[in-house]
Amino acid sequence: MKTYISLNNLAIFMLGVFGLGFASSGGAQTCETAALKGTYILNQTGHFYPSNILFPGLTEETPGTCAGIAIANGKGTLTSFKGRCRAGNNSAEMINTQGTYKVNSDCRGNVTLTIPNTTIKLQYFLVFSPQFNEFYILDLNEGSNFIGTGKLAKP
Repeated sequence: MKTYISLNNLAIFMLGVFGLGFASSGGAQTCETAALKGTYILNQTGHFYPSNILFPGLTEETPGTCAGIAIANGKGTLTSFKGRCRAGNNSAEMINTQGTYKVNSDCRGNVTLTIPNTTIKLQYFLVFSPQFNEFYILDLNEGSNFIGTGKLAKP
């Protein structure tokens, strides 16, 4: 358990440092929810633990990957999210998933995804580039430890 906590702390520290770098480099966009608009390609790598909510049958720490496509409307709603995660030989797919997001004035923000027909809500912390063409993603969900990126594919 100590490894899990220290990895999360390291990831939060790294995102804070990256965020300060983004905020200080002269970008054209204002950091606000309306700036996040378009289709983004997402990629994350990390580990799932037995207490995770996507793969409840895991009995040990398992390396994993997640990838997806999200469409942000510039008004705080992900109008479409499709993704897939793998943990060992297990796979979980998220189709027709809805979400909400918020961008703060310091170019950091958060996303909440609600998996259809379930009570599962997934939480993520984001740090944006000044141009809003990419961001770093930190998974805030119990039982997983992931970090990744999102890149603008279509404005």
